[in-house]
Amino acid sequence: MAEKTNKLTVGLIRADLTELDEIVNPDVQGIAVEEVGTFYTERSRPRPPDWITDFFGNVLGDVLP
Repeated sequence: MAEKTNKLTVGLIRADLTELDEIVNPDVQGIAVEEVGTFYTERSRPRPPDWITDFFGNVLGDVLP
C-alpha cells in the first residue's frame, strides 16, 4: 500500500512582526506540541489559478469555486 501524504503550506514570519496577533488570527486557538512549539491552523478553501478564466473564458461557468 502506498504511503499517504498531504500537502502542507508553511509560512515564514517577517522579523518585524513581533506580536502574536500580528501573525496569527486572534480567534484561532493554538495547539501545544510538546518539544516543538504551538501549532496554528485555519480552514483552507480552493483557489483556482488566475489563468483559468483567461484560458477558458466563461465556458466552465460555475464548475470552479
